[in-house]
Order: sequence, then C-alpha cells, then structure tokens
Amino acid sequence: MHRSFRIPEILDLIFVQLQNRHPDLHYFGPESRDQLNQSLGRRDFAALARTCKSFQGPALDFLWREQETLTNLLKTLPSHLWKEETRNPWSRRPSRFLHILGPIQPTDWDIPLAYAHRIQRFELRSQMESEFSVQLVDVFKIISSGLPREHLCPNLKDLVFDVVELPDYVVPYIRLFVSPEILNATIFLRSHRPLLPGLPIQYPQLKSLYVNTRFWEDEPMYLDILSTIALKLYRIENLTLHKLDRTAILHLARLPALKSLFLRDLRDLGPLPHFHSQSNSQSPLFPALRDLFLHATTIEFAIEVLHLLSDSLLVDFHVGIPDPATKSYTRRLYVALASHLSHSALRTLSVELPADCEVPTPPGDNASYVIDGHILATLFCFPNLTELSLAPPVGFDIDDATAWDIARAWSNLKSLHLTAATGLHHSTRMSLHGLRAFAKHCPKLTYLDITFNGAISPPFENSPEISQTSLTSLEVGTSPITDPFAVAQFLCGLFPNLETIDSLDEDEASDMDNGLEDDDSRFSRWKQVEAMLLNSKSTSAGADLYAS
Repeated sequence: MHRSFRIPEILDLIFVQLQNRHPDLHYFGPESRDQLNQSLGRRDFAALARTCKSFQGPALDFLWREQETLTNLLKTLPSHLWKEETRNPWSRRPSRFLHILGPIQPTDWDIPLAYAHRIQRFELRSQMESEFSVQLVDVFKIISSGLPREHLCPNLKDLVFDVVELPDYVVPYIRLFVSPEILNATIFLRSHRPLLPGLPIQYPQLKSLYVNTRFWEDEPMYLDILSTIALKLYRIENLTLHKLDRTAILHLARLPALKSLFLRDLRDLGPLPHFHSQSNSQSPLFPALRDLFLHATTIEFAIEVLHLLSDSLLVDFHVGIPDPATKSYTRRLYVALASHLSHSALRTLSVELPADCEVPTPPGDNASYVIDGHILATLFCFPNLTELSLAPPVGFDIDDATAWDIARAWSNLKSLHLTAATGLHHSTRMSLHGLRAFAKHCPKLTYLDITFNGAISPPFENSPEISQTSLTSLEVGTSPITDPFAVAQFLCGLFPNLETIDSLDEDEASDMDNGLEDDDSRFSRWKQVEAMLLNSKSTSAGADLYAS
C-alpha cells in the first residue's frame, strides 16, 4: 500500500469525496433513510472496514463520525436483544421500528460503546426517530438504566437534541449525550421547565449554544436561570437564548470570543443599573462581536445596548421594536446607531417589527410617528450597507430629492426595505422619477420595497439614459397607480430585468384603516404592470412596450 494512504488527513479527503456523491441531499426524512445511507456511501465504508485491515480504523471513524439516529448504535447490541419491525410494507412510506426485547447487561454494551467512542456529531430528532426507528422514551430509559459509563458518546463535540414532539420528562436524558468534550449544542424542547434548572452541560467549553422551546413562560425565575447559564460561559462564540438580565449581558460583553448573539425578549428587565457607565471601561466590550440580533425589545434598552458596542466592529445588527415609537424616540435610536456602531464595518441593519408581533395602532396624531428625510439622514454615515430594513409605525415622508440622497448615501445596497409597521401608511411625495436615483447610484440593488406615487407617469423616453439590470423584485406597498401601461413602459426601460411587483392586496388593505380607495383596482393594476413586464421579456427585450 502506498505510504500516502497511511496519512489520516489524506484518507479523510478521499473519504469526503466518496461521501459527497450527492451533495444536494441535505435533509432526509424518515422515508429516505435508505437514500441517505446510499448518499453517504455507508455501505462502501462498511465494506472497506471489513475487507482491508489497514483502512479499518479510518473507515470506521468516518462511518461513525456523524450519526442522525440511535438505530445504528443499538443494532450493534447482541442480536437477541432487538427486533426490527416493518409496518405497512406495501405503503409508499413504510414505517420501521426497532424494539429492545429485554434488559441490557453491562457486557452487552462492549461493542456499541466501542463504536460510540468514534461518534463526534449526533443529531437526535424526535420527528425522525418516532416515525422511523425507535421509541425514544423507552430507549432512553433502557440506556440510562444499563449504561456502564456516564456518557454514551464520550468524544461527542456537536449535539442537536430536538425533542419538541416528546413529553417533558425525557429531557433530563440529555445527560447521556452531553460529554465533557461537547463544543456545540443545539437544543429544541417542548417547554423549558425540566431543562433549565439543571442543564448538564460543561459550560466553560462550549463554543456554540442554542436553546429554544415551543412554549415559553415569562416568569422571573427563568430569567434568572438563563442568566446563570450565560454567566458560566467563557469560550462561547455563538449564543442564542430567550432572555438575559443586565449582569449576564455585561459578562458576555467582556468575553473575548463572542461573535454572534441572539436574544429573543429584552423588555422587562427591571430598574437595574444602566449600561452607560460600562461604556468607559478600560477593556474593550464585545471585541469580537459581529452579529447582534435583539428580536423584541424597547428603544430605551436598545440604546443602552448600543452604548456597549463602541469598541466592536459589528457587521449585522437587528433590533425588533414591538411597540409604536414616536419620531422623537426613533430619532434617538438612529442617533445612537450612528454614534456607537462602526460606520465602515456595518453591512446589515434592521429596525422593524418582530416577525411574530403586531404593532398596536399608534395613539395620537399620525404625524408624530412619520420619519422624514432629516431623521433618515442620520443613518447616511453607513456607506457600506448592503441590506437595510426600516419599518417605523406609519412609514416615511420621502420625496424625490430624499430618494436621490438615499441612493447616493447607500450605493452598495443589495436590498432596501422602507415601509410601515402598521397599516397606517403615510402618503408619499416620491414620484416615479425618484426610482431613477436607485437605478443610477445602486447598481447592486436586487430588491426594493418603497412607496411612491405611480399615478403621475413621467414622459417616456425611447432610450432611457439610466438603466439598472440587477433589480428583479419591487415591493410597492400602497403606491397609487392609474395607467399600468405607462408605468410598465417606464419600469421596463429603467429596470429591464424586473420580474416581480408586489403590492398590498385587497385583503391586506381592508385590514388597514389607511383611507385608500379602490384597493382592489390598485392591486390589479400593479399586477397588470407585472404581467406586461414578464411578457416584454419574451418579445425582443421589451420592444413591444417601446413600440407602442
């Protein structure tokens, strides 16, 4: 045998090539387990391990390194201890179940545990296990009662523990899989009650921790428990939790390796000391942080957090504001963003409604919530933005001049989303001429969501001097329109590759007290524009529109 094959790294590269014969198959449901095994080349590796002594160890390592079911491991138990049953074999999706037939003695574990030593990544998903192979509730009990060592897979580094379909009482069995070597843990639970008080994880070693549940309860004790978990993390790089208190956030701010932080709910933290005094700390805060996602919070707390970010080179920042904020509060937030975030590093900025929330109707005069060009200009200091999404309660007051200012300030944009968080869309002063600004100054823009007045069509030019070929999707919101053909002519010349135009449809508009008339006609007119643009692509690049 060539000596090169004795180098583990070279064998690994060869095995990766064998395994990647079907790179498009990323997820396999219970009905495609045979397809998965074929795709991963498992039969090939098993044959190699059986027939070539020199390759046996490396082939077994590669064969067992990543597992997505307990079945493979349990089937290495003595054959008299298990039985596989196929149900509905005539069905297009037959179900197969593995039954453990009796108690497992310590000596019965010799072979399974030898293979378990080789497992470094385990994806345990109740949706797959319960439908395909084993009844996890029973198997967990059997393993726990007879396992001769503390951890099933002592060398496990990556764990996905998804038991949302199972009763809460199975959650403590996670201890069977959380070894001292664990680096990355992704945990999905039905609820958080059985887990949080004693999560059996070697906190100091973790680099990535994601904890989410189907049902959350906003009780003070769970804020304390989650914060206690965070305070035990020292090497964490990526963290996703429901909520944290200020003490835990300050602890995370001092960690040297934290790159990504996702916090779901930061609204009720109580009258604790604010962060402002910490911003003058001698040691940099959040020195490695690049992605920060505050799913639902208040403007006041978002501003507090921003005071901790002056030393970081944040690339992506998202903040969700579920309550309507007046223009004065929004101005304060924009000023804080401009004051504390890196002007050159920031690429993605999102200040909008959380995805699972509905903003209540703003009290008082709508004019108190409209964001004008002067307030928006506060954010022009971020020239390298590629994605921007802003959604104040009733939208923006933008005219053509402001549109040109926006396009010049953010010329690197690929996606721009300027809309209203509620149905009270402020009437726009921007005309179709304002779209020229984005065609001229934003060559990479592929998605644009902005409201403008399409009812006044500009004079059509047979050879438009401005043409931008990147834009493929246009969201027009409540933009008025009277002449679909004239608008289609204009857009076809300005954005020749535009494919989709979306506006608020009749149902959406009827839910909004926006005072617009003839919403159904407006929606259908924009759909006519879309149809004409698509038709023009099949007739000599829009020659039919120009000829008319």
